[in-house]
Amino acid sequence: TDMRHGITTRSSENAKNLVNPAPHTLFRQRLIDRNERVYDSKLKKPLGEVPDQTGKFAEGITKMDTFGIKSLKSDPAGLVVNPNISNVEVARQAVEGIELYRKSHQHQEVGEQRDLNYNWNRIKKTDAFGVETPHSNHGGQVKSALIWSDDVDNNHSITVVSKRLDDFKERTQPKLGEVHDPIKDSMNISPDHTFGVMIKPDEYGAGDLIHHREANTHLRARDRERGAVAAVREHLKKANYHNFTDLQSAFNSYDINKSGKIEKDDLMKICQSFHLPVDDYLLDNLMAYCDSTKDGKIDYLDFSNFLNWKYELSSEKSAVNEDRDDSTRTRQIDGNIGNHKTSSSVINAIAGVTPTKDFRSFGVPTIRSDLPAPRIKRVGDNTNYGEQSDVYGLLSPSIYTSYGLTERDFFQVRPKDHIKQIFGAMKLGLTDEDFDSLYKTATTLDKDGNVSVDSFLQTLRSNKSS
Repeated sequence: TDMRHGITTRSSENAKNLVNPAPHTLFRQRLIDRNERVYDSKLKKPLGEVPDQTGKFAEGITKMDTFGIKSLKSDPAGLVVNPNISNVEVARQAVEGIELYRKSHQHQEVGEQRDLNYNWNRIKKTDAFGVETPHSNHGGQVKSALIWSDDVDNNHSITVVSKRLDDFKERTQPKLGEVHDPIKDSMNISPDHTFGVMIKPDEYGAGDLIHHREANTHLRARDRERGAVAAVREHLKKANYHNFTDLQSAFNSYDINKSGKIEKDDLMKICQSFHLPVDDYLLDNLMAYCDSTKDGKIDYLDFSNFLNWKYELSSEKSAVNEDRDDSTRTRQIDGNIGNHKTSSSVINAIAGVTPTKDFRSFGVPTIRSDLPAPRIKRVGDNTNYGEQSDVYGLLSPSIYTSYGLTERDFFQVRPKDHIKQIFGAMKLGLTDEDFDSLYKTATTLDKDGNVSVDSFLQTLRSNKSS
C-alpha cells in the first residue's frame, strides 16, 4: 500500500529567497568576485558599473566632452495647454493660421468655395457659368421633379390588373393594418372561431389574492359583471358632465314621467341615447346596483351617489332618507383596501416624515466646498471646488462667456474705484452723487459691507424700477 513510483524531487529555494536573497558576507563577496574574473564580460562590462572606454577615444577627447545640440528649455505644459493670452489674441492667431490649415488639411467652411489657385486675371472669381436652376419657395419645382413628363398623362388613368394576379397578391402579400392570413379562403369556419382548449378559470382572481378575501367573498365569478357596470357608470359620468350643468338638471331630463324617479324603461332610453349597448341582464344589474330601496326605481339620491364624481352630493332628499341602508354607496369600495397598511407605515418609515438633515453623511462630496479652491489649478486636477459651471450653463452659456467672463468675475469683491471704472465705461450717465448713493445702498446688501459687480447691478436695476 505504501508503494510509490517516480523520482523523489528535492525542495528548491522558495520565492522569497529568490526575489530578496540574503546579503553576502564580505569574504563571500570577495570570493565570488575572484571566481568571476576569468570571464571576459566581467572585465569589459562589469555589472552595475559603466565600462571604461577611454582607451578607444580619439586624441584630445575626455570623459567630460559632450556631443550634439543642446536642448533649449521651453515653456511648461501649463502655458502650452492654457496660454496666458486674451480672447482677442486667440481670435487673431486663429485668423492667421486658417489659411495654412486650409492648405494642409484641405478644409473649407460650410458654403465656402474651394480655392484651386487659378489665375483670375482673365475672369473674376465670383463669375458663375451654366444655366441658372429655376427655384421657387413654395416647392413647385420639387413637384415637377418628382413627376416625370411621360407620366403626366397617365396619372388619372385606370390600371387594368388581372383578377388572378390580384387574388394571388392578396393571399401572399400582407397589408398595412390587417392580419395576414394566407389560408382564410381554404378554411370554412366563422370569423369569430377560436382555436385551442378552453382552460377552466380559477375560483379566485388576482384581486382576491391581493386583498386577502375569504373563500365566501371571492369576486372571480362577478368580475365581468362588476367591470361592465363600472364601464356604464363611467360613460354616464362623462355624458352628464359634458351635457348638463349639474346632476339635478340631468335627473330632471331622465325623469320622463316627471314622477321623481327613474324606471327601468327610462334607464334603457338613457343608455340608447348615449349609444350604450346594454342588454336586459346588464340593465337589471345596473338597477340592482343603484336601487337601494328595492322598489325597481331610482330616486335622486341614488342617482346622485351613483354618478357623482368625487363625493356624495348633499340634497334636500338626503335628510328625509337618513335611516335607510346606504350600502350601495360604498359597494364599489373593498373593505380590505380601507384597512390595508404597509409594513413601512407601521414603523413610520415613510419618506419625508423623519428629517435627515442632521444625519451623519459618509463618503466624499461631489462638489468639494469644504476645500479652498487653488489659485492656480493644475491640468490634472479634476476636483470640482464649486466654481465650475453646471449643465444648464454648458448647454445655454451666457453672452459674457464670449468675452472671457465667468460668474466668479461678477461676484468677486472689488474696490469702489474699480466699480466706478466698470460702470463708468458703460456710459450710463451717472453723476458722482448718484454713484455714491448707489454704492452706499449696495454695501447694505452684504453683512461685511463688500460690493461686487452683481450687487451694484441689482441696486442700479431696483433704483431704475422705483
